[in-house]
This record gives sequence, C-alpha cells and structure tokens, in this order.
Amino acid sequence: MIETYLYNEEDPKFTLKRYFHRGYHIHEDNRYDNIHRYLKKYKDTKQKVCLIINDSYILPCMELIFREKLTSKYEHIIVYMPEAYWDTFNDSKTLQNKIDKIDDSEKITIIFNFFCDSPFDLKNINYITTVGCFGSITKLYLNRYKFKSLKENYNNIKYNVISKFGRPSGEKLFVYEKVKDFDNFIYSINSADKVSYSDVGNNVVVKKFPSEINAKRNFRSTTLPMEDFQSASEIVVETRFSTFEDGKRLVTNTEKTLKGFMFKRPLFLFAQPESYPYLKQYGFKFPKFFGYDSGNATLYRGELKTELFNMIEKVCNMNTSDLLDMFIAEEDVWEHNYDNLHSFIELHDSRIENVFKKVV
Repeated sequence: MIETYLYNEEDPKFTLKRYFHRGYHIHEDNRYDNIHRYLKKYKDTKQKVCLIINDSYILPCMELIFREKLTSKYEHIIVYMPEAYWDTFNDSKTLQNKIDKIDDSEKITIIFNFFCDSPFDLKNINYITTVGCFGSITKLYLNRYKFKSLKENYNNIKYNVISKFGRPSGEKLFVYEKVKDFDNFIYSINSADKVSYSDVGNNVVVKKFPSEINAKRNFRSTTLPMEDFQSASEIVVETRFSTFEDGKRLVTNTEKTLKGFMFKRPLFLFAQPESYPYLKQYGFKFPKFFGYDSGNATLYRGELKTELFNMIEKVCNMNTSDLLDMFIAEEDVWEHNYDNLHSFIELHDSRIENVFKKVV
C-alpha cells in the first residue's frame, strides 16, 4: 500500500494533505505523469509506503517527518521533489542536522530535482537526483508535435532566431536588453500581460507572437507558437544563473532547457555555468560557430559571462537562406540532441522508478 500526500510549506504550514490523482492536483502540462504511472504500477505493494510529493522546501518537510514520527508508521518514506529547488541552503550539514534528529532515517529516500549528480554528502538516508517533473512536461510536447529537421522545414523558416522570454526576471531582462534589437529575431515577453513584478518592477513591456494575439485560455501551458516552427534557432534563458550566488553545486535548470533540444536546431542556452558540463556529460552538444563556443559560461559578480551574444548577433546578421545552409551542414548535431533528449528523459524516469522498485 502506498499512501500519497502533498506537502507545501505555504498551504497549510507543516501539514500533509492527502493527494488525489483525479481531484486535487491535475496539471494540463502532465507534470505528474511519471509519478501517476508508478503509483498505478506499484499500488498493490504489501509494504506500507508513504509518498510525499513535496512542492516546497526540504528542511520543513524533514522537520514534519520528525515531528509526526512518520518513520515509525511506515516501512519506507519517499519524498519526491518534482519542482526546481527553492530552499535557502546549499550545504550538506544543514540538511544532515535535520536527518540526525529522525529515528530510522534510513527508511527515507529523497528524490531531488537537480541538473547535477550527488550534490550532497549525506549519511543515514538515501537520495537521488533527477530532472523531476520537467521530463514529463517535455514529453507532452514530444508526443503532441512532429519536429522536422531544418532541411525538411526549409521553406517554412522566416526568422533566424526566436526566444520565448516568458515571465520577466533579472536573468531574462539581462539577455533581452542585449538582443531585442537584433535583425531577423522574433520574441515574446510578458505575454501574460502582467503589469508589475516584485523583483523587476513596473512597466515591463508586453510583446506576444502574432499567432498568440487571439489565443484563448492558458495556451502557453500546453501549446507552442506557430513561430517556433518558423525559426532556424532559439535563445533559451533559464530561470536562474546561480543558486543563491555561491551555491554552485546545486544546478537548477528547468524544462526550458529540455524543450530547447526538441526542435532539431541550434540552441543558444543562457543558464547556470555548471549546467553546461552536466549536459555535455549526458551527451548533449552545443553550437560552435564563428570561432565561438556556446557551451561555456562563467559567473562574475552576478553577471553571466559568455560568448553567446557575439555568436547570436552574427547569426541574426546573416541572410536566412545562408544561415540555414550553415546550420544544415551541422544537422547531425541537432538530430543527435533530439534523440539524446529522449534517452535523457528515460534515464531520469528510470531513476525514479528504481526507487519504487527498491521499496516494494
């Protein structure tokens, strides 16, 4: 038997809510598909298992496990953290102090969401890292759309580069301000029409893709704009360039990165510097044009240092037909990334399933 709960520090504080697949927590973007699949597959286990879907912070969740003495009530506890990491610590000792208070803490397995392996040095507990719900979100698009090669899509290409900046943030605006006036570049930003954001202030420009202007409902959650299929390359700006400045080991990319590899085209990724070697380690390749390498970056005094801006400007200045010919000459790289994306998602899904296999 697996008893499933939802934990969110905000709603309500220090409380577990029973999780109902078909009632409480349905998402259009399929972000819980993998967990639902494993719950269904292993529901008849004779072990008494507690699954906590933690949409919040790990430290108060561990405090809750301690206070409620959950390890005395279950044979195994799985804490699944599907979303990006929002805790405010990056050291092992802080978490270990919480673990040490819990009797039989070896019963607990934490499934973190990081784009890095083994970021913590922990004792008397089990943990793994996966890409959490971001693989499931990406699979929604992989299953919904047919992604053609640039050669197949040649006659439909209108733009050299596209970017879906989304919600304005310091990171997004840092890139946006440098590239917004480039030629042959189409983008959207703040298409939700929000007037003010606490971290970036008021009067953030609203710009939608032409195909989105008359779109209804929450179209951004489950659909791609037509312009995505009319663009030769893409700029993706991740949610963060660092994890609280010095937390270089905790790498928190999102589905934005994974979706960038779907289109069988060059991806210009602005992200936490440590994410590039991680993605390369798992087989992804990054564009190298004009003597520049887009697969490297550093962070200096909070500002991302990268050769991407020089590369993108040259890409935008090219004739679209000539640019396509240059990109198509490297088409095996973009095809490789597309195939590798499938393998990468399956690898991380299998890590999650292996946790269930071990406890049932």
